[in-house]
Amino acid sequence: MNKLSMMVGMIVLAVVLAACTITVQQPATERQDVITVTGTSQFKAVPDQATVYLQVETNASTAKEAQNKNSKIMDAMQNALLRAGLDSRDMETMYYNVYPNTYWDYEKNRQVEDGYKVSHSLKITTDDIKKVGTYIQVGVDAGATSVNSISFELSKDAEKDAKNEALKRAVQDAKSKAEALAAGIDKRLGKVVSVSINEYYAYPIMRGAVAMAEGMDKAVPPPIAPQELDVSASVQVVFEIA
Repeated sequence: MNKLSMMVGMIVLAVVLAACTITVQQPATERQDVITVTGTSQFKAVPDQATVYLQVETNASTAKEAQNKNSKIMDAMQNALLRAGLDSRDMETMYYNVYPNTYWDYEKNRQVEDGYKVSHSLKITTDDIKKVGTYIQVGVDAGATSVNSISFELSKDAEKDAKNEALKRAVQDAKSKAEALAAGIDKRLGKVVSVSINEYYAYPIMRGAVAMAEGMDKAVPPPIAPQELDVSASVQVVFEIA
């Protein structure tokens, strides 16, 4: 056999081997029937934490005077709240504003400045729900001019427990629905393929702003009774069926 014939034979063999390598395929996997359902849960939870926003607003002819008046009242209010049982870590400033007082003078047909106003909002947080009314009254007695809002919510630990319970109930609801659907089509429910959380909510109860009237009875704290919170969850679960 001459060299040319050998080279042609080797080229043909290489082409055949290459073709064999390209045409090798893995066998297709068998398709598994599945069923997808959404499970939900909703229940009530008792709040274990409250947040109150107390505001001190002062007016004066100069900004410095308005600030000094405000600081004096705010210091007295914070000290009174500490004596009432709050910890300093439970109080924080939410905002502090200094701005000129203005009004529209119709005779002069222009806006006129009339001194300055200072507004200081203090956020207090407590896990002693029964003392919310007391803390509000202490703040008012010390000079708070308004309660901007009150909210009742779950603490971090309580919210974690509520979320776990809500998701657990939602998954149980999904399984119950899947079993009913599978039975309706003469199938048997198999193992879980996947689970995903669609949503989770624990709505805080909000109370609006409350104006404090001068001469308010200092002996009786306002009765503050929290409502239960709505907790809900939704999940999507995929099951095998056979």
